[in-house]
Amino acid sequence: GEYYGDVAPAPEERDKWHEKFETQHVLVFTPELFRSILDCAIFHISRVNLLVVDECHHTTRNHPYNIIMQRYREYFEPILTEYNRIPRVLGLTASLLNLRQHDSEEKLQKFLDELKTNLASHIYRVAPEEVKQHLSIPIEEFVYFDADEDYLISSYEDCFEPIMFSVTLRNRILRTLYELGPLCVIKAIERKIKEQKSKAYLIASSLVDDKKAQISNLEKCVHNLKKKMTETSSNRLKSLIGELNKHKDVKDFCGIIFVETRTTAIGLSEFISSYSPLSFIKCKALMGHGSKQSDVGMKTKEQSKTVSEFANGTINLIISTSVAEEGIDIQPCKLVILFNEIQTVKSWVQRRGRARHMQSKLISILPRGSRIPNYSVLTQMMGEFALRDNNPPLPIHSENTLKFELPSGAILTTATSKNLLNQYCSKLPQDNLYKLKPIFSPINNGW
Repeated sequence: GEYYGDVAPAPEERDKWHEKFETQHVLVFTPELFRSILDCAIFHISRVNLLVVDECHHTTRNHPYNIIMQRYREYFEPILTEYNRIPRVLGLTASLLNLRQHDSEEKLQKFLDELKTNLASHIYRVAPEEVKQHLSIPIEEFVYFDADEDYLISSYEDCFEPIMFSVTLRNRILRTLYELGPLCVIKAIERKIKEQKSKAYLIASSLVDDKKAQISNLEKCVHNLKKKMTETSSNRLKSLIGELNKHKDVKDFCGIIFVETRTTAIGLSEFISSYSPLSFIKCKALMGHGSKQSDVGMKTKEQSKTVSEFANGTINLIISTSVAEEGIDIQPCKLVILFNEIQTVKSWVQRRGRARHMQSKLISILPRGSRIPNYSVLTQMMGEFALRDNNPPLPIHSENTLKFELPSGAILTTATSKNLLNQYCSKLPQDNLYKLKPIFSPINNGW
């Protein structure tokens, strides 16, 4: 059975959960949901025979994977070295080390030690020759443009004076300006205005006034840009358009463009959708939920719908933030474009891995004169470094956090209490005007 979001029974529906457990042998969970049923004592880790952890490099800090493994280690600690008496753990990842080009071997070793301890496992690597026969390795190309960021900022920065006190919003828009140019900024702001107007802020007049003022200020920014605009696109965007045009006659075109910010994803999606020379492209933006109320974001259902449309061919191009680095398996994907410079080896490996077609391309768009890290060589070096590591997992350290355990076996810790409070608040009566959110303050190393 598969369990995620609304597909799973609610935590209080214990009878439904137990019925599932009695009739199903393989259970596929999102990590947060599995963590939740463990901590609510709906399911016990001792019932697991094999625990498969996909993208296991996330098993650090307060990630649900690591909390799940804490429960595993706590329960099996007395017999952790007796491998025939404990459940097997299989961690899978294409990018073991989420590190940067210049990280030292000492830092690599520290991360490997932490990961082995957290997963109570050793590290093994599948022989590259065994993998290659099942994988497509995309052809890698580099496209260069003449940087014009300083010119765009100096030419149009004063257009955003109406939002100068909204620092986060202004900085986000300025980044989109120097990445894409003024036309895409206009389209991104108009999309935001449309979304703001569609929300029903009808109760507290003060909040209505605040929203009206924000919309008015954004409209002034659009007016200023349209009045001053002498060019429409940045040199980076022109390079991207040139590359996309080369695929006009490609049969069953299918691609992903990776960008860094949500605002850039929206502005680029709106631009391509309205740009007639690229009419062969049907695209949508894909992004995360947004961490703040002011952030642009997508709900889980919207994300799933976009991915489904990409898989069935309704759309043939996704413009995505890092949210698409993992979990998207579209075999016909022929083109992956890296619109911004990559910061870590992990991102390069994951984004390259989205190009699944046997004749696919990976294109990086870079400012002229950029120094390009050889990520293929770095990936191989890190793999070899991991293979040289023969040290056993380090001793387990007790969890440095407050922990409460009920007679039922349910567990509450400082790491999980915030999620629980957020879930509780989300079920209380609220509307578009007033979102209930708990406020956390650290007290004596706790919360």
